[in-house]
Amino acid sequence: MITSRKELKFYLKADEIMNEQVFPQGFVKRLLLPNPIQKFMRCMRKLEYYDYKRKLSPFYIPMFLWYKMRYNKLSIKNGFDIPINSLGYGCRIGHRCGIIISGSTKIGNYCCLYRCSCADGNPKRIGNHVFIGTNVVIAKNVTIADGCFISAMSLVNKDVLSENTVMGGYLLAS
Repeated sequence: MITSRKELKFYLKADEIMNEQVFPQGFVKRLLLPNPIQKFMRCMRKLEYYDYKRKLSPFYIPMFLWYKMRYNKLSIKNGFDIPINSLGYGCRIGHRCGIIISGSTKIGNYCCLYRCSCADGNPKRIGNHVFIGTNVVIAKNVTIADGCFISAMSLVNKDVLSENTVMGGYLLAS
């Protein structure tokens, strides 16, 4: 949950760095050559901030509604179903394609998400610095520890409690 303007700037900068926007991008370049993933991430972070602020003061409700409308539009356009306050800072989204995350899932900081699905409603906890490959399905009440690597086409239905590599549902390395 983003509670201050300073924290919002930190989240935005961490997301820009992880999504390969390290060098300052000018306003004109951002208008002519927009990065759709970066656009989505910026909108999501601002929506998280205004979602918190609207509970404190009614003056933030118009901004909340504006970013909620933009967020829904960008979610449909990019094929994302990511609820607010579920991603940690510095999260990298690899491609513009179907990423489905349930509302009770919490993903840690500096995680890389490629076309993956966390579709069922049970709560999941994914640690920091986790790489989730293409077409990964994370089922049940699963906890994934920090620093894990989950390769493509894997089904994770058991807890991964230490730094491991998971391939095809099997633990390969510790």
